[in-house]
Order: sequence, then C-alpha cells, then structure tokens
Amino acid sequence: MLESHTTSPSSETSEQFVSRLAGLYRAGLTQAGAEAAAPYVLLDFPNHINIGDSAIWLGEIDVLHGYHGRGPSFVCDAGFSPERLRSALSEDTIIYLHGGGNFGDIWKMHQLFREKIIATFKNHQIIQLPQSVHYGVPEATAETKSIFQSHKQLSIMLRDRKSQSQLKEVLGLESLLVPDAAFCINASNFPVDTTGRGLGTLLRTDVEKRDDADQVATLLPPNTAIEDWRRPNALQLNWSLRKSRLVRKAPPKRAILPLILRHYNGFATENVKRGLAQLAEAQIIITDRLHGHILSTLLGKPHVAIDNSYGKIANFCAAFGTDKNTYLAKDYKEAVSIAKSII
Repeated sequence: MLESHTTSPSSETSEQFVSRLAGLYRAGLTQAGAEAAAPYVLLDFPNHINIGDSAIWLGEIDVLHGYHGRGPSFVCDAGFSPERLRSALSEDTIIYLHGGGNFGDIWKMHQLFREKIIATFKNHQIIQLPQSVHYGVPEATAETKSIFQSHKQLSIMLRDRKSQSQLKEVLGLESLLVPDAAFCINASNFPVDTTGRGLGTLLRTDVEKRDDADQVATLLPPNTAIEDWRRPNALQLNWSLRKSRLVRKAPPKRAILPLILRHYNGFATENVKRGLAQLAEAQIIITDRLHGHILSTLLGKPHVAIDNSYGKIANFCAAFGTDKNTYLAKDYKEAVSIAKSII
C-alpha cells in the first residue's frame, strides 16, 4: 500500500527526477553487460492501445539507439514465431525483450512469448528490459523456472524491489533494479499545453483495477468524469491492427525493417500523444495507473497516485522516489481530499 503524503515529500523538480531515472536506465544497460557495438533486436512490441506500454516502447527505442548508436536489426510483436527469427540474428546479436508489467501469470500471451524466446535462443545474450513481476499462483511455475535457469546469458531488469524478491523466491533468479523506459522519452517530441482545469481521473478498468473501485464515484465532485485511457478512433485502430497482422507475416529481412519500425513507432506515438493530451486537460489528476503517474511526471503535472490491485505504483515509488508534483494516497477518499486541497 502507498504511504500517503498530503504534501509531496520530494524536493526534486520533474525535470531533475526524469533526468535521474533516465540516467539509471542507461546505467542498467551497462550493468547487464550490453556491448554497445553489438547488433540487437527488440521483441514483443505492444500491439494494443495501452498508452503506458507505448510510452515504454518509445523510451526503449530512444535509449537503445543512443546506447548502441544504431536502431534494432529487427522488431516484432508477441504473435511472431520465435523460430522465424533465426535468420535475423547473427551470433553476437543481443535480444532485448520489451519491458512493462506483464511478467508473471496475469498477461499470459506475453509471458509465453518471453519463455519461448528464452528457450529457443540459448546461445544468445538476452536482456529482459524493466518489468514488474506478479505471480498469483507461484507454485505453477516449474516449467518456467527450468526455462529461465537453463539460460546462461540471461539478464533480467525489474522496476521494484518486491518484484525482485518474488523473482528470487519463485524462479530462483537474481535481477537488476532499473526504472521504467518511459522516462527516456524525448518529451520535446510531444508538445502539449499543460495548464488544464479542474480535477481529472485516470483509473484502471482492467484486471488490475482496485477492489474498491466502485467507491470512487461517490467521492468525486459532481460532473467529474471517471476515465481510463481513451480509445482511438475505431477506423484508425482497425487499420493499425490490420497492418500489424500483415507485419507479423513478413519475413525477418532487414530490407523491410524500416517499414515495420515506422508502423510500430507511428502506432506507439499516436497512443502517447493521445494519452498526454488527455492528462493535460486537467489541473490535477488522480490515477491508479503507473504510466498515468509517469506521464504526468514527464508533463510536470501535479497528480495524486493511488495503487493498483497489487502494489505496482507503491513498489515503484518505494524504489525510485517521486518528484515534487507527485502526491501519494492510500485510498480514494484521501486521493480526492488531496486533489481538492490543491485545486
């Protein structure tokens, strides 16, 4: 649970905080033993409309390009067959797996893809970019444990210490503590008017929503919208997903990489633009999404963070702190009270 703060306990500005965490991310690549001169691939593109995952992807693209001095030699989503990747890899290619919050048994498609890659490419260096770990049924992991422990060049980055403890307990693996890649986004690419008015919300409606989520409507001021991330235009989304399915069938050849990367980056960029614009509308935001917190920080936007169902935000803030625009609340009643006192 988040330890509440009616006043922000941090003296760091948003710019200072973002710069510090971006630096920690780059240091994590060095700690993982990533050879800057080596070619690399970036796998498990978030082919869906979750804005947080899109922000992570764009941060990864930016920081990896800076670290290696070049872009990836191949990219794909979790629907791509690992066996088809062989022709895209040389012996010294580093395999990076996209970060996020899908390590464990909640988001099974991405976990299964991760396990297939690790099982298939035992002779390649594999770096799992920063994740949060959650196993609801930790005893059902014997096969996963075998796959991970049999790989001798696997480095795992995690976004909080509780995830590190669970990875050690459940899979017997050590990990590096590294912040979220969204802090590595070039914010100048997303100009937005951050003045905003009133109180806004960004609250989960998926499997990670809080058990007491139905209480928030009774606490908010009248006419306050209760929102999760807004969806894109239906026609635009259908066309983007259709292109993604076509991309999945494409051969893993460098000649078509620019087309795939342009589509992926364009899809992610539109998601992040939409998310930043949504957050910018309000003077202060109440959010239980980790990337509601992170993108608000990138905007320098005052916001109140309240935890999701299993402590993702609390664990992240405990590991890396907050900026002076972040206020922490233990429940919705306190979150609304803090927000009202700031407006």
